[in-house]
Amino acid sequence: MRYRLTKYINPKGYEWDEFLDIGKKEYFVTAEQYFYIENLYIQTASTLIDLKETERLKITDFEECPKVFEIMDISNPVLKETYCCDYAGDIYNFLYSGKRNFTGADFSDLLKILLRHEAWFRISVNDYIIDVGYEYYLHIYTSKNLFVKQVVIPKEISLELF
Repeated sequence: MRYRLTKYINPKGYEWDEFLDIGKKEYFVTAEQYFYIENLYIQTASTLIDLKETERLKITDFEECPKVFEIMDISNPVLKETYCCDYAGDIYNFLYSGKRNFTGADFSDLLKILLRHEAWFRISVNDYIIDVGYEYYLHIYTSKNLFVKQVVIPKEISLELF
């Protein structure tokens, strides 16, 4: 089955869909709002797949992306400060140096890299494959029925089939 996590719809205007939208007036997203949703995605995905810190994660289909700090709007001080303060640098460097095996303890940083378009890849763990698509969708592929799990999905995001 193919599932995706999606975020709420912004009633104020255009919907933000990436890290680089932080601080842009047309998207109405602050760093705090972005990180709040990013953390909800990470927590919800971890819970849905019953991730343990010691589980092995395998990275497949790795694709390099332009470095965010090279393409971001350097006139946006909020974005620049935010990026420098909360960056999964070690995991990023391991990925770009060819490492493809990680543990559940690295899941949060790997998802941040995906959600921020720092690279594109799939994370495989047990009976799950996770990736991120356009418009801030987090995809979970599994043969399991995630709707029968006793997981509370935060009101700011939704779990749906696609």
